[in-house]
Amino acid sequence: MKYLFRILLVILIAGVLPACSSNGSNDDDKGFGSGKMTANIGGTAWNAANATATELTVAGFSSLTIAGSDTGAKSMTISFAGLTRGQTGTFSLGTSNNLASMSYIADAAGTVYFATSGSASISSYNDSGVKGTFSFEGTVVGTGATLSITNGTFEVGYGPSIF
Repeated sequence: MKYLFRILLVILIAGVLPACSSNGSNDDDKGFGSGKMTANIGGTAWNAANATATELTVAGFSSLTIAGSDTGAKSMTISFAGLTRGQTGTFSLGTSNNLASMSYIADAAGTVYFATSGSASISSYNDSGVKGTFSFEGTVVGTGATLSITNGTFEVGYGPSIF
């Protein structure tokens, strides 16, 4: 059930990500897509062409999603639950209620590596954006293929608002 929740959360966030923002004003829009996200994927360097953070609060439950994509079909998503601005630390998948999921979409066919273990650290989370690091081991549901994502970094502002 927990694994199904992660899959549904990634799908939900991927659909909501372009549409939501931090504070309901368009003041945050200046930096949309201009953030940085990098990682070593299976030993190969990867750099996002654009990256951003999105905050969403529904019925008192808050989420923070950091996402980046390259000019091809590859993208990375890290989702946190229950964090508030100013909160920093290292969050391990499976042992922290705050790190909800991490995933990597490897190709246009939609091959998704869902994190089965890993961690993400937030060193700064404020009105300007979010900065931190991450790494995880990912597995493709159904095939069992695995991939190591290491030395990940992000430094992102907030996405545009529709509210």
